[in-house]
Amino acid sequence: MTTGTWRWAGALPPMTGQKRWLSSKYSRQPSKVCTQPSCADRGDRPHDHHPLALGKAVCYLSRGKWPAVVQGGFDWVDARDVGQGVRQALQLAPSGLHYLETGTWTSVLELAERISAITGCFCPRIAFQLWTAWLVVPVGDFVATHSRKEQVFTSATLGALDSNIHICRKKAEDELGYSLRPLDQTLLDTINWFK
Repeated sequence: MTTGTWRWAGALPPMTGQKRWLSSKYSRQPSKVCTQPSCADRGDRPHDHHPLALGKAVCYLSRGKWPAVVQGGFDWVDARDVGQGVRQALQLAPSGLHYLETGTWTSVLELAERISAITGCFCPRIAFQLWTAWLVVPVGDFVATHSRKEQVFTSATLGALDSNIHICRKKAEDELGYSLRPLDQTLLDTINWFK
């Protein structure tokens, strides 16, 4: 898909949840690459007002529907911040450089606590070890495949929860002025979007 000078370059392995954007007027020229490990996806695509896996997790937690969560966490970033970072890369970065546009690593339990503080709903106090969740993943993968509905717990989402917690965005901050809005603001906006 081509939009202006940006070309969709596909995704890295699904377990990382990473996407790449390449900027180049001609495919033979060096490109600018911005990588975001995760996005707080509010369903911002046209006519998409239904949450995907992360949005569903936030909805379930904001309604107090999960009695427990799993250990592990993710580097959560607002899609609006990533979009701003991509614009900054287009304007400021020379070709051939790579930038990580990351957010804040937060455990699922801490995410549940933040959502509970925002909504006042029930907050799960139990966090099962990640290996126990892997026992039910085949069911989630099967249901996702056969129902054509996005499931929250799949091998891809659990793999992401067990991913690297040490991701550095310093280069993007220093060279592009990349900045993040507070995670609580992102969560509040996401919860309000789905009301």
